[in-house]
Amino acid sequence: MHPTSSAAIPDPRYATGVSNGALADLLGVGTSGVRWRQVAVIVVGTWLSAGGPAQLPTLAGFGAESNTNVADALLYFVSPFLFVFSAITAVRSFQSSLAIVVSSALLHSLLSTGIRVAMWLGWGDLLGQNTLPGQDLLRVGATAFSWMTFSMCALHYSVAGEHRWTRMTRGLCAAFLAQSLVVAALYLGLTDLVQWIGYVAISAMASIFFAWIWTFTFRFGLRQAGG
Repeated sequence: MHPTSSAAIPDPRYATGVSNGALADLLGVGTSGVRWRQVAVIVVGTWLSAGGPAQLPTLAGFGAESNTNVADALLYFVSPFLFVFSAITAVRSFQSSLAIVVSSALLHSLLSTGIRVAMWLGWGDLLGQNTLPGQDLLRVGATAFSWMTFSMCALHYSVAGEHRWTRMTRGLCAAFLAQSLVVAALYLGLTDLVQWIGYVAISAMASIFFAWIWTFTFRFGLRQAGG
């Protein structure tokens, strides 16, 4: 079994910029560069698990404004690629844990909003949007930023001590639940206490389910890399 407390040696080209080798190892950064088979497992696993409960407005917004649902759905399908790209880029570029979390979240947010603008420029008429609402971009950017922040914090927590996979499941449960609350605040406009209680209860159950899927995904991916 791969020791959870030891630091894996990162790609030597980035060795001076990566302090948490265990996190690099978890995300598919190895001594010979990016381990693409492991990365592919992470992308597929996170995509199949819908990226966690209510990661993007797609999961919470169907049945609302039909003009934005198509764009949200398209953004959702590319989100796992953005997640992996942002995480690996941050891990290979910065040394401190705080810098890794913040930079990955900023990159994920910028890419998400950029893609949303690109979709509007190319398909605005098809989506029925003659103008791109600024509030819509702010919501997409805030949701993408919080999602990446919570996820990276959970992954940092998982490699910070013994029992990596148990820690990952716990950390991801908290991250997914926190993200579902952010989405509810930004998109759902829940005002009734009963609605909030029901939403939190459903989100908590979904968070446990998705956390198990993500834990299996990262564990299986690391095995593909020989870890």
